Amino acid sequence: MQYHHETSSRDFKDVMITHFASAGGTNSNYFYAIYRILIKLREAFNINQKVELLEKKLVKNFNYWLELCSRKAASSVVYDGIVVLIIEGLESFKDLGSNVESNIKFWLPKTFPKNIKVITTAAKSSKAYK
Repeated sequence: MQYHHETSSRDFKDVMITHFASAGGTNSNYFYAIYRILIKLREAFNINQKVELLEKKLVKNFNYWLELCSRKAASSVVYDGIVVLIIEGLESFKDLGSNVESNIKFWLPKTFPKNIKVITTAAKSSKAYK
């Protein structure tokens, strides 16, 4: 990440948001990951709208928030960066109560807006990798 910031030719640096699920605890809860990412996006783009705390609304509105931030970045006359989400350890996200690896198709969007780039990691033996 540091190398990316140092070598970027853009006037404004990219917004880089990381989440390390393998750290355990609340980090292995995908609702918490979405909430944390959205809060950081809200701060980076100075959005007044509140982030919903309800788990189902977080998942439902995740792509909406990404679209909103992408539009704000694209319409800005001064900001020329992109948003880079780095989500480490997809296999570490566990379903609440069962402690089984969560199915990413229920919470991670299949496609992302133009100005949003996503980097993920997953163990080769995981469902998330497949």
